[in-house]
Amino acid sequence: MVGPSIPPHILRRLSRIEPGAQFRGVLPQVFSSSGKVYYVKTGTPSDRGAYTTEAESLKALNLAAPGLVPKLLAFGFADENGRETDGASGSRGASPFFITEYKDMSSLTEHSGAILGRRLATEVHNYASPKGFGSEVVPYYGGATRLRNGWYKTWEKYVDALIADLLATLEARGGFSDLCRKGQDVRARQVSLSGVFRAPVNYGLIVSRKGYPRSPSATSDQACVVARWIMGMSPWHAWRAPY
Repeated sequence: MVGPSIPPHILRRLSRIEPGAQFRGVLPQVFSSSGKVYYVKTGTPSDRGAYTTEAESLKALNLAAPGLVPKLLAFGFADENGRETDGASGSRGASPFFITEYKDMSSLTEHSGAILGRRLATEVHNYASPKGFGSEVVPYYGGATRLRNGWYKTWEKYVDALIADLLATLEARGGFSDLCRKGQDVRARQVSLSGVFRAPVNYGLIVSRKGYPRSPSATSDQACVVARWIMGMSPWHAWRAPY
């Protein structure tokens, strides 16, 4: 039985992943007649940047820690009629989607979840990119926030560049003058970030299986991250979402 709530373009992609299988379910969870379960996420045209970053992040995490995070099985764009497009600039009205393995973490306790988190962080931290720290994804998003892409020789320079982008965004929107001033003061003093960011993983790029965890608005997310950075805390713990 094929569930009527599964969009046609998703069914087509699932059929390529598992030829001959039947699928049912309500997004984001889809069940196959083979017994496999898939996680399917669909968005709107305005989500294309965040979805692209999330898909590329899942690829990177699987390179560093295979088996610990859901494997990306399909990623693409579809128009309002369900026809897939290439996602190029001429298809701005297309909505993104992706399909991953489904990992049921409901049985994890707080203790076992912490062990899994430490293992994931350790494996990702031990995986060294020859390019340094950063991303080639364009556009590049951390949650709901668009950030610059590029590569940096050190983790400290990478974090400083991301904080600079957040401060610039908050300054442009207004209402955070005191926070922005303190943030710029910290950057100007060139305080060493080593020892401050003990968490080896940029948790802003580790996404929840139910979507990006958000504060009431993207702006409050940004302000929270900057405030934690100023206080000497790992800023992306504000966006940490357990797998």
